[in-house]
Amino acid sequence: AIWHACGEDLGIFYLLSGCPPLTNIFDTQIALSYLTGQLQMGYQQALDDQLDMHIDKEHSQSDWLQRPLSAEQEQYAIDDVRFLPALYLSLEYALKKQGLYDYVWADCQLYASDLYDAQHVEDSAMYLTMADYRYTSQQMAILQAVATWREELARSTNQPRTFVIKKQAVREIITEKPSNMRELAHKTTMHRSMLRLYGEELLKVIKEAKNLHPAEYPDCLLPPYRSKNKVLSKAVQQAIDDHARAIGVPDNVLMRKKWLGQLYEVIAFDKELSELPEGLKGWRSDWVMHTLIPVIKKHKTELQQGMGINVR
Repeated sequence: AIWHACGEDLGIFYLLSGCPPLTNIFDTQIALSYLTGQLQMGYQQALDDQLDMHIDKEHSQSDWLQRPLSAEQEQYAIDDVRFLPALYLSLEYALKKQGLYDYVWADCQLYASDLYDAQHVEDSAMYLTMADYRYTSQQMAILQAVATWREELARSTNQPRTFVIKKQAVREIITEKPSNMRELAHKTTMHRSMLRLYGEELLKVIKEAKNLHPAEYPDCLLPPYRSKNKVLSKAVQQAIDDHARAIGVPDNVLMRKKWLGQLYEVIAFDKELSELPEGLKGWRSDWVMHTLIPVIKKHKTELQQGMGINVR
C-alpha cells in the first residue's frame, strides 16, 4: 500500500477497521527523507522534485463536508492519489540504486506500528503525549485530567480531539490554570464555540485536578540531557555523522531526537537494553550496540550530571 504522509489517514483506518498493525506500508514521505534529509516534504513538492509534475493544492482547505462535492474537489481528490504509483517507482529506483530500500521499508513498517500503538493509548495515558519535563506535578495532574476529558468528549461527539481543544490551548491551560470563564477566555486560545458549550465543564475538571492531594499527582517527566561543555553531545554527533556518511543516510534520519533522548535515559538509569526504543532496534541495532552505546557509556558521568542525577 503506497501512501504519502500516512499518519492521519492510517490512524483513521486503524480506528474504523479494528485491524492489527499493517505490515505492507510504503510511505513516500519517509522514502524522500532518505534521499533529501527533509523529514516532512509535502506531496506537491515531492511530485515537483521527483516527477517534474505540478498539481494544484488550492482545494486542500475547501469545505469537504459539503455535498455534492464540486468537480474541482473531485479532481483534487483524484490527483492526491493517482500519481502515487509513479512516485513510488521513481523512489524505488533511486533507493535501490543507493542500497537504501530495505532501510526505508523497515522504517515504514515501524511507523505503521507506532501509529497503531498511538491509536490504542488509554485515555488516562494520553496526557503523556503532550507532557513537558518543565511541568510541576500539579500541572501534570491538570494535564492528565484535561487530556482525558478531551479524549472522552471527542469520542462521544465524534470529532477530532483538536476540534475540542487544540494542543496550544491545552498548554495554555496548564500554564495559566484558569479558575473562571473570564480567565479561560482571555488567557487561552480555546475556540469560542467550544468555550460556550463546554467551558464550565472544563473549569470543573481543572478545579478537581488542582484540588487533588499531592500524593495523587502523576510523576513529572525526567529532564533531558543538558550540558555546557557538550563533550558527550559532540562525541555522539560525531558517531552519528560517521555512520550516516558510511551508509549514505542523512544523520537526522539515522537518529531522531526522541530516540536519542530515550537512549540517554536507558544508559543513565542502567535500564535493560530491551527498553530501547523500537527505532534503535532492527537495522540500526548493530551500530547502536557496538558503537553508539560505548561512546555514551564513556561519558556516563557527564550524562547523569546533565540530567540532574546525583552521582556518588
